[in-house]
Amino acid sequence: MSTLDRVAPATLEETLSFSQRLVRRRLQSQVDRPSDRRAYRRRMAADLEWLRSVRLVGGAGYNVTLIDLSEGGALVEVDGPLRPGVKLTLELAGGGLDAAVPLEVVRSYVARLKDHSTFYRSACMFVHPIELPSTSPAPAPAKPFVGAAAALRYLIDRCDESGERMALARPDLLKVLESIHARGDTSGESIGRATLELLGAVLPALNGGAPHDASAALQGRLRALPGDVQVDVREAARTLETLIGRCFPGALIQPSTGPERVEEAASAMQKIVVRYADGVRLKGFTQDFHPTRSQFSLWPSINASVSDRVIVPMAKLKAIFFVRSFDGNPGYRERKTFTVRGQGRRIEVTFTDSEVILGTTLNYRRDAQGFFVVPADAGGNNTRIYVLSAAVRHVRFI
Repeated sequence: MSTLDRVAPATLEETLSFSQRLVRRRLQSQVDRPSDRRAYRRRMAADLEWLRSVRLVGGAGYNVTLIDLSEGGALVEVDGPLRPGVKLTLELAGGGLDAAVPLEVVRSYVARLKDHSTFYRSACMFVHPIELPSTSPAPAPAKPFVGAAAALRYLIDRCDESGERMALARPDLLKVLESIHARGDTSGESIGRATLELLGAVLPALNGGAPHDASAALQGRLRALPGDVQVDVREAARTLETLIGRCFPGALIQPSTGPERVEEAASAMQKIVVRYADGVRLKGFTQDFHPTRSQFSLWPSINASVSDRVIVPMAKLKAIFFVRSFDGNPGYRERKTFTVRGQGRRIEVTFTDSEVILGTTLNYRRDAQGFFVVPADAGGNNTRIYVLSAAVRHVRFI
């Protein structure tokens, strides 16, 4: 043998370390003997929610951890070496599957070392393919219907997301209202049933494109309800009336012929006196006021035109007074005592301009935009007052 022969090995194989040669042989064996397991889609063990237990049976007792699974084989991690070619049984349970699957170990290698223990990963090929339970997620349960009144209120809010009145095309509006009516539960509590009756009364007129007729049908159906139910659903009726007006801008405040139409439109609107923080005072009608909104519309009269509407920003107000009449009784002296037993907590509100009002409240929250107060004197002109929190200096419960 020449010196050159001794310095330059004859083959690349002889220049590699034992571990490198082992890797090369393992890769070559995979080429020479492709596994049928590769023909099936692998599912990682973490995605197999249906799988309850895995057990490897045969020979020594192994602690087995499943890495992935397919119809044709599995990759497992065990706490002992598995010689390629050995035949074992893999027991799988869960999701309607309870199977003992014969398999053959295709290859095995050291995966990790932990606490002086060696863990091996072994690729196994099933003797016969198996059918796995479906892993597609179950359909989400249908959300319960929130109720007709809540759905109508949500529809109004969606119409006013931009802060301005927004008209909906009548076909789109009708589809939504008919869907709410169809989903309502007529076997539920009385308020829900009555709300559905009111909605059912207005739909025929709206289908005919007559919002005035819808308003008249609404008021007529409301009057036909028992007295106690009328009180309970009055807010729902106002909500529906507001929705009709919001989606048909100007229609309800533009009466057709006859004084009865003016009275119907007036019944859907509320008389208010608006007090700004700077002292400015406005009087008029509103049908879209809501304490959660940033603004609302004020109309100087029932038959005012759309161009006469005033947008009132809540952030600039001191309070909104809901009144019986705009003129009131000039000779009446409001009493600062409780004339009737009211609901809620008794409260004394001092504004930043030092004005004091006395009444009861059901919804006072310090961090809210505002809160309602029912005046202590039930004989006064104010039926209720919406107080803006930013205009309050002090609140005292009495």
